[in-house]
Amino acid sequence: MTTEDRLSWFRDARFGMFIHWGIYCQLGFGEWVQFTLRIPVKRYEILARSFNPVRFDADAWAMAAKNAGMRYMIITAKHHDGFSMFETAVDSFNVVQAAPWKHDPMKDLADACRRHGLKFGFYYSHVREWRHPKASSWEHGSNYGNSWDYPDESTKDLNWYIDNFDKPQLRELLTNYGPIGVIWFDTPSEISEEKSRELTDLVHELQPDCLVNGRVGNGLGDYESLGDDEIPVNSPGTDWETPMTICRGWGYYDKSDNEWKEPALLIRQLVSAASRGGNYLLNVGPTPEGKIPPEALERLAAVGSWMDTNEESIRGATATPFSREYPWGTTTFAHGKLYLHLFDYPIGRVELWGIKAAVRKAQLLSYLGTDLPVSVIDEGGIGGIAVYLPSACPDPVDTVVVLEIDGAVERDGPVAEQQDGSVWLHAFDGKVSKGAKSLIVSSAGITEGWTDAGDTLAWDFAARSPGDFEVSIVTKTNFWGEWDFGHVVTVSCADQALTASIEDSGGHGRHRAYEERITPCG
Repeated sequence: MTTEDRLSWFRDARFGMFIHWGIYCQLGFGEWVQFTLRIPVKRYEILARSFNPVRFDADAWAMAAKNAGMRYMIITAKHHDGFSMFETAVDSFNVVQAAPWKHDPMKDLADACRRHGLKFGFYYSHVREWRHPKASSWEHGSNYGNSWDYPDESTKDLNWYIDNFDKPQLRELLTNYGPIGVIWFDTPSEISEEKSRELTDLVHELQPDCLVNGRVGNGLGDYESLGDDEIPVNSPGTDWETPMTICRGWGYYDKSDNEWKEPALLIRQLVSAASRGGNYLLNVGPTPEGKIPPEALERLAAVGSWMDTNEESIRGATATPFSREYPWGTTTFAHGKLYLHLFDYPIGRVELWGIKAAVRKAQLLSYLGTDLPVSVIDEGGIGGIAVYLPSACPDPVDTVVVLEIDGAVERDGPVAEQQDGSVWLHAFDGKVSKGAKSLIVSSAGITEGWTDAGDTLAWDFAARSPGDFEVSIVTKTNFWGEWDFGHVVTVSCADQALTASIEDSGGHGRHRAYEERITPCG
């Protein structure tokens, strides 16, 4: 079984359900509560004695996922707290032996997913574990392991832990629950390449068609797993997936500062992931009683309602050849068709400047009975097409226009001025100066390490007509670092130049947001 064979269903799915569920849900403070509050192991173990989710219904969970338009489910078999949510002979600290429930929910979920046509997979924390004295987890110079119960790092042996704990449990997960679609590893920290490879090989040995995600470590795995809540600005050029939260926490979170994402945002994030050729793994955190929170169910149902009409624009989508967005939204490409996702519904017509394509037919995906007029447009030597729209917006969240295309869809010429008069110069469209000392454009399509004043990034672009432009720079900081202000940037075009200092505009987001600082240059 090759990686290409394993990935076939994954590339078609594009949308899955992530579930973080464990004894930590009883505290309503997320899955990291033991680490955050430095709860001693002996005290934390007491939580298992009251874990009795008698309202758990595996079929209800599977149907919630299926009705939302999801095609696979991945659930935490063991998170960083070390509590196994399955029956295991390796450790008695598991849901069957340590909890009054005396039940293995993984068997129910595996069976329910098969009944409802979903692929089923396990999340498994293979390095970070706060209960085991041998586990060690250093990352970016910080210790994310249990340093309060086990402060002596010299007694820890990660290789021993992997051989004597991980591998036996993985054998159980891959032999006791039928066909498994994914083993989803997490936080590889400082695992050696040898151990990452051994775990990958073990999964493929036991179930040759089971995928391994990239967080197994050291560049291995069948596909790339991006950072939490991260969607790249363009296609990384590989198979990828992003895990995304539906609210503030991954595990059940019931505090007053919780924030539930609106359905419109979830839908647009799903579309954005598909437009970059990736998968959207949306997480829910069930309650101590074993129910998916009603707020999550409401949002899943809203996404499912949108998917009922627009699924074909998501399923099997490949990355489009265009920039990540237009003033009105973005595009997906699937089944030989180009789909225009109108997040902001244009008045009169939607324009695609700077593309080359012959359109045979244009229709609203929600109303395939009527063709939309299409014309070729050309201004200032820049070509494109225009699709004429109904006056009333069919869907304020995302109206989808489907274009049937003759031949390939290609970008035509340089980056072009768009319908609203803007010119988006994305890093992945630019050319890094030859011999650049620090500047690179990452696989996610953003600049990194730009600290040398001699490095440059240049674009060829075309304006449709002469005029004045306001220049803004959209930036973000390193996820692990502090906000870094005061850098001086010069933007030049022909014989004109603007210089500005990047200062704190107050626009920075809480997590991996894109447009966190916008610096006007004139």
